[in-house]
Amino acid sequence: MRNIQTRLQSNSIQHRESGTWFDTLISMATFKDVPSLDGKWLFDWKKEVPRVPVYKLVTVENPETIQGLMSVEENKGFLFVPLIENAPHNRGNNKEYRGIPGNLIAFVCKLSDERGYGGYVAFDAKTALKEHYRNTLGAQAIGHSSRMFIDEKQARELILFHFPKS
Repeated sequence: MRNIQTRLQSNSIQHRESGTWFDTLISMATFKDVPSLDGKWLFDWKKEVPRVPVYKLVTVENPETIQGLMSVEENKGFLFVPLIENAPHNRGNNKEYRGIPGNLIAFVCKLSDERGYGGYVAFDAKTALKEHYRNTLGAQAIGHSSRMFIDEKQARELILFHFPKS
């Protein structure tokens, strides 16, 4: 996959306390980004970066602070997201920003669409989050498994919301 840096043309993530919306940039994470991550991240991104493309989300106003990370694998006919994570300061009831996962998923839907996969994206969800992903992303479960997917119609909606000028 090529290194893509995209400025989302919408107000993409919302500051929880102020309600202010912030434009974001998404680009490939590198080894230089990973050492800056403290031990509060849930996944070992140092192992993920050399394995598959990892994308980071930052605000335009503060491009040094990573707000979220997502790894992406290319499969036959769709893109798969092995890992997606909010930065530690964006988890729980007192998170700093809202909307990071939706923002990253919209980006991978856009990549999927650009590669001719119609925006199809799949990921594995924790059982407790399946309903949340259904409600917030329009994701659908595959049978009774933890695997979920976003189809062409829903991908288009996410892309248009987060990338209205693309």
